[in-house]
Amino acid sequence: MKTYYFDIETAPQPPEQLQAAMPVFEAPSNYKDPDKIATAIEEKRKAWVEKAALSTSTGRVLAVGFHYQGIATLFHGYDEKAVLQSTWDMVRTVEAESNGGCQWVGFYSFQFDLPFLLQRSFANRVRVPLGVRAGRYWGTNWLDLFEQWNCGKKDKSGSLDEVARVLGVGRKTGSGADFAALYSDNQEKALDYLRNDLELTARIGEVLL
Repeated sequence: MKTYYFDIETAPQPPEQLQAAMPVFEAPSNYKDPDKIATAIEEKRKAWVEKAALSTSTGRVLAVGFHYQGIATLFHGYDEKAVLQSTWDMVRTVEAESNGGCQWVGFYSFQFDLPFLLQRSFANRVRVPLGVRAGRYWGTNWLDLFEQWNCGKKDKSGSLDEVARVLGVGRKTGSGADFAALYSDNQEKALDYLRNDLELTARIGEVLL
């Protein structure tokens, strides 16, 4: 069984699209001072923009990485449709070559990575391979190490960095919240961050699977 580990990084949508989706912000009703009102509204706007990358209505896929036998394959760039198309083309190719004898493993992927990939694929009219989603459930060859780590607990917990630390397999080198800005300033450094996350996911998988 071939095991491919995967991870995604997201970014806010371009400014013109964000502006169109941005709600009207208001200061607390008891604020009377114009400066305080303006500051409160600006703080809400900044907080909304900072979280834009986490929603498929205001965010986009900036990078997708796969890790197999120590080698990372990365698809990235501001052409989201091309990134998504390359991602699913790889999935189709690997599954065809392995005759279905492969598994795709992420971390917190059932809650974030996979829904984000699928919804942004729908938005970009990119066809998703059969078997990724089977009715109400994820396909049997798609696994989430976050679920494996939590052992069926109702109150699930544990970030990638926390689990990696507990298992003694390494630590993260930054925060995904900074990826978009880092990618804009230093693309290779941003991609190194993604490679490290993929390596951590693979090391966790070696322990849990």
